[in-house]
Amino acid sequence: MEKEIKPGDVVTLKSGGAAMTVNAINNGKLSCVWTLDDGKLETATLSVEAVKLKPATVRVPIV
Repeated sequence: MEKEIKPGDVVTLKSGGAAMTVNAINNGKLSCVWTLDDGKLETATLSVEAVKLKPATVRVPIV
């Protein structure tokens, strides 16, 4: 069972690309934001079918 995407989740396009944060969801459309390498903020509106959740990064402390 797939997890439902919600605001605050990090997603990527199913075809690949930058990690994007979901800002809002309206009628099956995701408002996403991400930064470019130069720090410029970009935004896009994408269909929920075009993206997938990015797996969470698990940080293990070095002892």
